[in-house]
Amino acid sequence: MNEENLDMFPEELSVGEKRNALAEMVEVLSNTIASLPLDEKVEALNEAREALHSVSPFKNEPIDFVRWISTDAVHANDYNPNSVAPPEMALLEHSIDHDGFTQPVVGWQESDESYEVVDGFHRTTVAKRSDSVRERLLGYMPIVAIQSKTLTATTALPRPSGTTGREESIKLSQCQILLSSLKTQLVRYAHRKRAGYGPG
Repeated sequence: MNEENLDMFPEELSVGEKRNALAEMVEVLSNTIASLPLDEKVEALNEAREALHSVSPFKNEPIDFVRWISTDAVHANDYNPNSVAPPEMALLEHSIDHDGFTQPVVGWQESDESYEVVDGFHRTTVAKRSDSVRERLLGYMPIVAIQSKTLTATTALPRPSGTTGREESIKLSQCQILLSSLKTQLVRYAHRKRAGYGPG
């Protein structure tokens, strides 16, 4: 955005008059974007959000600018330590399918056309592989871009306190599997008890 466009209203206009003029401009912008084909519409929305982000009091916070990126432009990293059991992946897919994306994927912007996942590997997997999610999101996914890759291995991937590496992630996954199995057994026990059978 050019600096001369930052304050395009005459100085004599009041704050209220400027806000009314902005509301009219927003309506025109919204109607124009709505008339565009899908890819151009998404690109225009991203450009509008980026322009607003540049003047936002929260512009130093990455979450202030969530952009929609084609899933084909997003790829996994090669250091993700987390291993999620199939039941948990199915639960994640069910959650995103029914509740939508409530948290964007964090990505390192390699170029205008490519993003590497920093945090959100499994959400990315769902966005890419789930037919229902991919259809609803029209082949796009929400990304918060960071400019420095140094965040990747140190702070963006949460680990249990005092643990590091794939060994602890595998242990965590095994615990998740065990809990899932225990839940299944408890459900079976409840059904048998309700039906008048003993524990089996």
